[in-house]
Amino acid sequence: MFKIIDKGIAFEMPFDEETFKAVFKCFWERVFTICHHYTADRDDAADLTQMIFLDLWKNRMNLDTDSNLEHYLSKAARYQSFAYLRNKSTRQKHIKILTPKSEQHADANPHTIMETADTQAWLNEVIAQLPEPSKTVFMLNRFEHLSYREIAAKRNITEHTVQYHISKSLHFIKKKLSNIGYQW
Repeated sequence: MFKIIDKGIAFEMPFDEETFKAVFKCFWERVFTICHHYTADRDDAADLTQMIFLDLWKNRMNLDTDSNLEHYLSKAARYQSFAYLRNKSTRQKHIKILTPKSEQHADANPHTIMETADTQAWLNEVIAQLPEPSKTVFMLNRFEHLSYREIAAKRNITEHTVQYHISKSLHFIKKKLSNIGYQW
């Protein structure tokens, strides 16, 4: 039996659909509020809240029944929010690095356009130097805009492996940028 002292409710195993509906109804707003506090975005908070409850449903048979469910959900909300913010920050850094300057500045003059073309040519040379399979994974993600999941399915590898190759590629590119004097 879960000990849910704050709400005065106890849920017994098995954690069936009716129990899940009651838990969802009881704790959705609390989980959403925690996620919204950290993300400051209602849509992102709602998505994270749905993911947390989906994970709860998927893992319902493996839950520690001696734990406090409200504390479990609160911790899950904080963890998912932090993970989301960490990933969002990393994506923004990667986008900034790889977005051509002409897209960052719409009022580009001819000098800037030439500079951007040179930068793009240099970036293409650096990407060509990437070892396989990192190069292929990186190109699928950045140029064909495939998600990690899609790349994993296409290459018959795990999403974690895709993430590893993307990180390895970005580290390689950053190192090359540092070698030519680009400061972070």
